[in-house]
Amino acid sequence: MWQHDDFFRKPLSAGVPYGGEPRQNLEEVGEGAKQFPSLAFLVAAPLMHGAAAYSLFTFFVLGSRIILERDFKPAEIVRNIERDGTQTILIVGDAMGIPLVEEMEKQKDTADFSTLFSITSGGAIWSKHVRDRMAAIKPELILRDNFGASESGNDGVMALDENGNLHAPPTDKMMVVDESFEQITEVGQVGYIARVGNVPLGYYNDPEKTARTFPTPADGRRISVLGDMGYPHEDGGIVFLGRGSQCINTGGEKVYAEEVEATLHGHPAIADALVVPVPDARYGQRVAAVVEVSEGREKPTIEDIQTFARAELAGYKVPRTIVFVDQVKRTPAGKADYRWAKTAAETAAEKAGEEQPA
Repeated sequence: MWQHDDFFRKPLSAGVPYGGEPRQNLEEVGEGAKQFPSLAFLVAAPLMHGAAAYSLFTFFVLGSRIILERDFKPAEIVRNIERDGTQTILIVGDAMGIPLVEEMEKQKDTADFSTLFSITSGGAIWSKHVRDRMAAIKPELILRDNFGASESGNDGVMALDENGNLHAPPTDKMMVVDESFEQITEVGQVGYIARVGNVPLGYYNDPEKTARTFPTPADGRRISVLGDMGYPHEDGGIVFLGRGSQCINTGGEKVYAEEVEATLHGHPAIADALVVPVPDARYGQRVAAVVEVSEGREKPTIEDIQTFARAELAGYKVPRTIVFVDQVKRTPAGKADYRWAKTAAETAAEKAGEEQPA
């Protein structure tokens, strides 16, 4: 449940998604739309997704031309860039980014990319490998990775630091808190990423979930805590690790599923992958990956995938169990179905006779 003013200032970026002073009234909104350059904005993600709906309304406010497709068909999206004069495309992470870049590569000699200047993602991990492939097709593309959620709106742009970590610059809109919702300031100390200020009042008719997600700390600030983990960086920003609910504890070491997934998505023979824990007699849990092979590619060996992953990940993060499936299951909004993936991985491990705890 959003108050209108909070909704305008957070999900709709106060009328200034690319920065600037927030619009204060309808007159400023109108003047801003007059001054905003013409923009053909393709919302490729389904409108049931917060990133898509919020972007749609944001660019309505800016007076842009919105392009919608009935379904997410990457081949048509790429072909229609010339027809529609598409300038910006919104996707949701690698689930859409991988099939889109594959089509861009297939059509790079026939499609007209001249009008396209930006691809933006929001709501899911968008790996460096996928962005690099897009940049290889058109180096001048602006690739924006927006951080946010339905319960918080647009929290800003995430960038990759020198170590390959997702890094949010210093901001008064986010902080890291402990389990008591006290702010963590110590560099490197892991906690929950909290959104501050213009957040929803709560979930409709669900006071228990509201209390967990939208607590009010002792200082009285309204915050939203959605389960994303991170830690303060020495520059005052925040390094994003992943969802705490998808954290795998293997022998006491913490592994965040999104980091491993982003690495696996860089393998040329992998179309999609989800990472989950499976039981392990020695370590409690071990890292498992459920993998979909790219169309037209030869199925890689488990050893090949592990060698590829080891080049970027510490050894304890490399999947020890790898399950191949015809298709990785996701929701229509591109969200990962981790429950299905966990069942698939555990079933495969049992059939293979892998050691299970007593």
